[in-house]
Parts: sequence; structure tokens; C-alpha cells
Amino acid sequence: LEVFVPADAGGALDVSIIVLDSFPELDEDDEFLTKKSFRHAFDMPLPHEHPAFREDIHPDTQNADTLMRAFANPDKDCGANVAGKVLVSDRFGVGAEHVGLPHFLQGSFSMFGCLVPAVHLDADGLIVLAPSIKRLKMDVGLSYTAHNSQLWLDTVPDLAVFGFEPNAQAVRELLSGVGWDRGTGKRPMADRHEITGTGTLHAGEVAYLDPAHIGGRFFLFPVAVGNNSGNALFYDTPRDPSTSSLHQPNGTEKFGDFMQYQVPVLRLADVMAHIPWGFDGQPGKFAVMEHLKIDAQGFDVQVLKGAGQYLRDRVVCVQAEREASGYMGGHTPEELLEYMAASDFQLVSQTDNDVIFVNNRLLGWISGVAFCGGLGYQE
Repeated sequence: LEVFVPADAGGALDVSIIVLDSFPELDEDDEFLTKKSFRHAFDMPLPHEHPAFREDIHPDTQNADTLMRAFANPDKDCGANVAGKVLVSDRFGVGAEHVGLPHFLQGSFSMFGCLVPAVHLDADGLIVLAPSIKRLKMDVGLSYTAHNSQLWLDTVPDLAVFGFEPNAQAVRELLSGVGWDRGTGKRPMADRHEITGTGTLHAGEVAYLDPAHIGGRFFLFPVAVGNNSGNALFYDTPRDPSTSSLHQPNGTEKFGDFMQYQVPVLRLADVMAHIPWGFDGQPGKFAVMEHLKIDAQGFDVQVLKGAGQYLRDRVVCVQAEREASGYMGGHTPEELLEYMAASDFQLVSQTDNDVIFVNNRLLGWISGVAFCGGLGYQE
């Protein structure tokens, strides 16, 4: 019996009853534990239409269906009026001073009044993933589709992705499974593009994150990323969430009107410190972070700096934006290239405004990394 009573919960009680069973036909190293959990929080509605008792056979089958119903159903208090929910306390249920990295490392967290499945930590404070997960990527700047993450997950079956997005409206759309067509309004679930097994998309098609991955192969951090942890003013551009930034837009002509609100900011190094690093082939351990993709609207260099020594020691491939115009501030192309060269990365590909670098210290890993400038497998 696990009982979690946060000090700032104001009397709320979150109870999980967990029964662990093993499959005797599996080898000990491959043994996978099933989990039956009953969860109830007295201060928030659960994202379930049926009784709050369910069986999770595999992380990939976590409550994606109920998440979609909860966040898409206007009768639920789950993101129904996101436009007005811009305070940290409105989004996370606690004050800004309590929304740091530990808030997102406790198995689940509150978002717009509903529980979102998240990462679990072991007794040593390291992230626990399913035994089937052998590869890791990070996606900074998901917008409202998490296009790259979905493409990766569909193409690489043994992959897990850590995704970061501070925009409140974009996060609601990711959790609901409802992608927006910015020209005509909401796009129903049935109209989402289903990626083929090859991971191939036709021109003009967009991959939307499948909520079934949340809590199993995709772990959402609804925060900004930078070189300093804490809170920062975020500029939300409702017309297109992908142009939102920690940098203030230079007027409204390019991006339209924008809102301002505080968002939590994390350093990638602090997240990576909880990854169980080890040697290749070591059960439950990871030798490298295969891919770090960044689309932070001119904040990319700050994101890279926030990765600390892990950038040089563990990251194989980096995709970033050369520059982002239309903001007060932001890195220049020269600053990005200089920082990556100083970090011992070489430029291997550039398309439009995207640039891809590989780590000179980890060149032996390139052939096994998908979507790394055409150098890896399945490309």
C-alpha cells in the first residue's frame, strides 16, 4: 500500500493499491510486472468516465482513452477553459514555488485538474522504464502536435521520448488527442494522420502524438527548458502555439496578439541526472541519449547550455534551429555554431532553418540512430 500525502495538498489524499504478479514463463531478466492500481484523489476529478479501478497490463496501455475523454469533454474540469487558466496554480493545482522537477517525477501529476501519467523513480531516484525500452530521445518544443516524437515512436519500437512544452493550449491539445487545423478550427481525432510502419509522411501531412504513448513510451514535461531552473515569463501566441517563446515577440504583425504568463523552467541536466546511465547492453541502463531535438524559438543555445556535461558525454545527435526572427533577443546562427563546435559537435546537415550536429566523441553510435541527418538507420 502506497500512500502519498503531499505537504501542500491541503488534506488531499492520493492512494494507490498495487498488486504485483510475475509471468513464470518469462526469464528472470525479462520478467515484467503487471500492476493493478486503485487511485483516488479527493481534491480533483479523475480522468475516467467509469469507476476508478483499472488494470494496466503494459505502460503503452495506460489511461490514454480516459485522458482523451477527460480533456476533450467540456463537461469535465480538465482544460475546459484553458484560455483563462494561465496561472501556475490553475494549471498544476499548486503554487509556482512547488512546481519544480520533483513535481513531475512522482508517477503522475495534476494538469488542469486531471491526473497525467508520468515517470516513476526507483529507490535511488532513477527513472524506471519498461524492459522493452532500449533507446532514448528528447524533444524540446512540442507545439500542439509533437510531430517529431510521434514519428520517432512509430519508427523505433524500443524507444522512449522525454518531451517538453510550456504552452498551456498546446499541452491541452496533446493530452486530449485533438490536433488543431489552424485555418479551419479543431480537427477531430478521426482526421489525424496515422503514420505508416515505415514512418513516411506525405508532403503537407502532420503526425499528431498518440496519447496512448503518454506514461509508457512518451513522458510529458509541461515546462520550458533553459540554462537556469525556476520560473520565467512566457509569451504565448494563440494563433500558432509553435511560435510561442521565452523571448518577447517584436510586435504583433508577424505572430499576432500574445499572452504573457509564468511557466516553470527546467535544466535538461537535472532531468538527465535521473536517467540510469550505464554501458551498452546493461539491463535497465542507457549508454547514450540518441537524439536531442530543440525548437525553442531562439532559446536553443540556452537549452543546450542547460544540458551541462551530459551534452558532451551522452548526446549523440542534436537538431536545432539556426535562428528565430521576430523576437526581442535570441541566439544568432554564429552563436549556435560556435557553441556546438566548442562542445565538440560537427555540423552534418542543414535544411531550411534546421541544423543537425553529431558528437565527435560518440561517432560510433551514429549508424544506429534514427533521424540524424540521414546518417542513421531507417532513413
